[in-house]
Amino acid sequence: MKRAEWIIASALVVIGLLLLSFAGSSMGSMGMMGVMPVGMRLSMMLMILLPTGLVAIAILLIVAIATKWFRSAKKTCEHCGQSLQQNWRTCPYCGHKVTPDV
Repeated sequence: MKRAEWIIASALVVIGLLLLSFAGSSMGSMGMMGVMPVGMRLSMMLMILLPTGLVAIAILLIVAIATKWFRSAKKTCEHCGQSLQQNWRTCPYCGHKVTPDV
């Protein structure tokens, strides 16, 4: 992964950990009806984590698709990997003949 993707992934992990810590801190207190049963605590955590996870997955998919789309829009030399302009017939970096796009 590139630097931008790592930053986005790290930010999502931090947001998830913050949500998890908020959920955990509120579950230790007594509710209006006394101590909450374990099943209710787990269901509340799932109600917080499931949408967060779905949003994180959606963001990562959007980043992956956008990255792939931007990379495919550029023309590169098959020999050295340098970026080329669309109208170049030979690579100015290595001299390799560029195959025309169809």
